[in-house]
Amino acid sequence: MTQRQKHTTAGDELEVMLTTPEGIISNRAPELLNAIRGTPMERWVVREALDSQLEVITDPHPTITGLYNDLAFKLQALEELCAPYGIVPVPASEMGAGRGILNKKLKRLELYDRIIGIGEAKRLMKFSGTHTNHGWPTNKELRPHFYNIQQALDSTYGFTSTSPISPEGLTGMNSWRVFTFRHGIQSQYGDDVLGNGLQEYVTSMEEIDQRALAKWIQWRDIAKKQGRSTLFGKLFKPENTGYIPVRKKEAWNESRGNDATTFPLAIAATAYVKGVLDHALREGLPITYATEDNTWQFQPGKRIILPNYATRVALDEQAMKYGMEKKGDPRLRDFHAEVLAFAQQGLKHEAHYLDPFQQIYNTGENPSTKLMKELRNETYINGSASHVDAARANRCLRRDYLDSLPVQREIQQCVA
Repeated sequence: MTQRQKHTTAGDELEVMLTTPEGIISNRAPELLNAIRGTPMERWVVREALDSQLEVITDPHPTITGLYNDLAFKLQALEELCAPYGIVPVPASEMGAGRGILNKKLKRLELYDRIIGIGEAKRLMKFSGTHTNHGWPTNKELRPHFYNIQQALDSTYGFTSTSPISPEGLTGMNSWRVFTFRHGIQSQYGDDVLGNGLQEYVTSMEEIDQRALAKWIQWRDIAKKQGRSTLFGKLFKPENTGYIPVRKKEAWNESRGNDATTFPLAIAATAYVKGVLDHALREGLPITYATEDNTWQFQPGKRIILPNYATRVALDEQAMKYGMEKKGDPRLRDFHAEVLAFAQQGLKHEAHYLDPFQQIYNTGENPSTKLMKELRNETYINGSASHVDAARANRCLRRDYLDSLPVQREIQQCVA
C-alpha cells in the first residue's frame, strides 16, 4: 500500500529596500553584491531591478521550523553585510524618500519600456515583495488543485501589506503595490498586458503552460512590431513573461502577491499556504469549486470548496484598500477566519508560526494600517505624504523589521 504524502516543501524570497538610518533610499546594492562575489552568500543575496533593492532567497524546506532558521540566519547575515556601509535593509517599497536607480545590468528594461510603456515599467520596479514557494505534491492529479488553492489565497497580502504610500506620495490604499500592478499601469497594448490580474482556475498543469505561452506570444508580437524580436527571444521565456499572481516554476508554484514584510509575517505567509496544502494532502480531502458567489468551505478533515472568480475579485478589492481592517466588505475577514483555523490544524505543532496572522486578524491592523496610524500621530496630513513622511515611514518599518528578527546581536536600532 502506497503511503500518503504528509507535507509539501516551502521556501521564501524576500525583497528589501536599502536606506540610510534616516530612512532615505540608498543605491548601494552593487557595492554589496561586489563584496560577496565568490562567496556562498552570492547564491542567496541577489540583485533586483533597482540599485536600492536586494532579494534574499531561502532553500526549500519540509518544515516551517527549517524555513524559519534558514531565513533568520540569512537576514542576520544581511545585517552584518550592510553595517559597514552605513545602510540598513527595510521591508518597504518606494514611498518618496529618495529614488532608486535602475539596475544597469537589467537588459530586459528596454523591452519592458516598449511593451509596458516608458515610465510605466519603472513604476513597477519601485515596489518590493515577498514570494512564497510551495513544492508540488507527488500525486500529479492534485497539482492543478494545489495551484488553484494558491490562487484562492491570493488576498493573503491583506495580512502583510507595507505599501500604504505610493512612490508619488499618494495614500488611500492599504497596498499600493498590488493596486499598481493590477490597476495602475496604462499600456497602449491593453490593461492586461502585465497579466497580473486574478486568473480563472485551471483544470490541468498544461493549461498553466498554455496561458504562459499565450502571454509570451503577445509580448513577442509587440516586440516584433518594434524590431526587437531577437532581443526578446534571448531574454524572455514563457515561464518568466508577465506578472501573474501565481507562477509555475520547475518544481514548485510561486505565490507573488505579498508585499515585502517583516520576518515573522514572511514566515507566516508561507506557513499559511503550506498549512492549507498539507492539511488537504495529509487528509486526502476533496477539493471542489463553488459555482455561487460568496460561497466557500475550508472544513478541517472534511473538504475544501474554493470561492469562485467573482468572490475572489471582491476579496482582492477589500484587501487592496483596507487590509484586514474591520470595515468595508466583511467577506475578506470571514474568508480568512475560516482559512486560518484550517491552516492552523494543517500545521499541527507548527501552528504557532501563524500567531502573527492571528494577532493581525484580531486587531484588524496589518503593517500598512499600523504605519498610517503612527504617521497620523506625527506630521502626516491626510491624503498626501511628503518626503519627510516617507522617510519616517521607512524608519518605522525598519524599527519593526529589526524588532522582529530573532537574533539582534549588536545592531544599532533605528528609532522613528
